[in-house]
Parts: sequence; C-alpha cells; structure tokens
Amino acid sequence: MASKVKAVGGSAIGCCGNFVSGFRDFVLRGNVVDLAVAVVVGGAFKELINAFVAAFITPLFGMIGSSDATANLTFTANGSVFPYGLFINAVISFIIICFIVYVAIVLPLMGLMSRLFPIRTCPECMQEDIPVTATRCKYCCSVMEPIMKKSKSGSTMEPVTTAPPPAVI
Repeated sequence: MASKVKAVGGSAIGCCGNFVSGFRDFVLRGNVVDLAVAVVVGGAFKELINAFVAAFITPLFGMIGSSDATANLTFTANGSVFPYGLFINAVISFIIICFIVYVAIVLPLMGLMSRLFPIRTCPECMQEDIPVTATRCKYCCSVMEPIMKKSKSGSTMEPVTTAPPPAVI
C-alpha cells in the first residue's frame, strides 16, 4: 500500500511541476508582463482623474447648479435612495479620461504613423489607406504612379522624380 502512495505522490509532483513551469513561462512572456504594468498604471491614472473630478470639476457644477456638490445629488423613491450624482461624476471622469487619452496618445501616434507610413487615396475606388510607394491599389488593382519611394538607405522616403515628357516638334 505504501508503494502505491509513493507512486501516486511522485506522479502528482511531476504533474504539478509541469503545471508550475508552464505557468511560470506564461507569466514571464513579455506581453503578459506589459499587460500587467498597463493595468496597474491605468488603475492609478483612473484614481488620479477621479480625484481631479472630485476636487475641481464637481465643485464647479455645484456652484452653477446648487450649493450641493454633484456627488451628493440623490433622489428617493419608495424609501430607496438613488445617488445619481455619483453617476454624473463617473460620466465626467470617463469623458476626461477619453479626452486625455486622445490628446496624449492617439493624436501623437497618428502623427507618427503618418510620417512613418504615409498613405494616399486611390483615385478609382477612393480607398484612403494606399501606401504612397504603391504602384497598384490593393483594393481595385488600378495602376497608380508612386508619389514617394524609399531612399537608398531604406530608412526615409523621398519624392519620385519623373523625367519630363519629350518635346514634340
């Protein structure tokens, strides 16, 4: 009986060892660690915005609307209290967070992407994401003259220079 317990115990340790090493490999992947950092920083950013709304924005609405702060606004129905002011604060926080993310992250990234990967519109199908180096549209296959070409080093883009048409005499 003791030999059976040892055998079962040994295989259980081997099974858990594989599980632990697999879990360790999963956690130590770069994207999981990056995601964990993003969640922690995002939570801290949310708290910062909520504190800003509670300290500065809510009192402004209280000055305009009434003497009560927005967060304290409630209504009662059948003895139940509905704190709708908390919802108003959450909406304000959400709008401020979206605005800051757009201004601080989206706009600079769009500018960087347009410099690194310039695009143009296809004159035939009007698709707007055709690379400027393309000679054919990836949607309608129409022939397009490239506007830009990669430099010899391959790191920058330069305008395509075309020879003038031959003079007709």
